[in-house]
Amino acid sequence: MIDKETIIIFKAILFWLDSKIGCRKGGMMVKKDIILAEGRIGSIQRCRHGIVHIHCKGVSLHFNEDAFFAFASMVGEGVSKLMDDNLAEF
Repeated sequence: MIDKETIIIFKAILFWLDSKIGCRKGGMMVKKDIILAEGRIGSIQRCRHGIVHIHCKGVSLHFNEDAFFAFASMVGEGVSKLMDDNLAEF
């Protein structure tokens, strides 16, 4: 059996966590999912676990934030080179 002091400490910790990372729903911590971008072909979301999800017409990629930034940098580099190639054709 958990004593009353432990329950009070546990509730204080939950209250502090609520103020830092989200809200409680039904006694459980719930950090809200955030839609980072939406478009015709898909969406990018960050879930309550901190994972970035890219959904694109039947394909889903899942990254932690560091890997997502590396992926976004790689895509940006690819777009830049593709634009350079297209301009070179003119």
